[in-house]
Amino acid sequence: ALVEKRLREERKQAEESLRESEERFRATFENAGIGMALVDMQGHPFRSNPILRQMLGYSEEEFSSMIFTEYTHPDDRELGWGLFGDLIAGKYEKYEMEKRFLKKGGGVLWGLLTASLIKGTDGRPVCAVGMVQDITERKWAEAEHVRLVTAIEQSAEAVIITNTSGAIEYVNPAFTRITGYSRAEALGQNPRILKSGKQDLAFYQQLWDTILRGQIWHGELINRRKDGSLYTE
Repeated sequence: ALVEKRLREERKQAEESLRESEERFRATFENAGIGMALVDMQGHPFRSNPILRQMLGYSEEEFSSMIFTEYTHPDDRELGWGLFGDLIAGKYEKYEMEKRFLKKGGGVLWGLLTASLIKGTDGRPVCAVGMVQDITERKWAEAEHVRLVTAIEQSAEAVIITNTSGAIEYVNPAFTRITGYSRAEALGQNPRILKSGKQDLAFYQQLWDTILRGQIWHGELINRRKDGSLYTE
């Protein structure tokens, strides 16, 4: 009788612990600051949290009726489905990827997806949990940076970037073409390597004072190329 009583108490404690664990998971899932979904073995998000529904515009019922590839950008579907298949096959217990999600009302959301496998007490996969962080702004900023760099690299005008001490940190191809200095020769140097001697110290002092105040300097520079010839910019 004592053994049976102890077993009943242990089962009760185990059930209470399981219930508490489920309640903590439910609270975390519902109140998480990132999008979350539970996905079955066929790829249906049968449960989603409010943040994910807000991010993509679908209701929980709509999510559950779709396979996740249906709201994935076509260019990311093959990779996403392959990683998911490897996950449920047990090749790894989680994966991470940047992917594009299709929003219900139109438009694309870039997300950092982390998918993990959830196993039952018998060790077999039960479902997967996907966590999505919105990285759209970062991806657009990266794309804008690439466009800016491309524009500078392809510019017909010489572009020099220095640090606050005046050491050259970047020159574009037009600079090397106009001045005769290679990029390797220019990096780390001071722009004074172009100084022609045709403009006095006060001229350069006013130029640098303007730039260091965060303002835009306008004017003409008479510079000297590597071969000694002069040019104006």
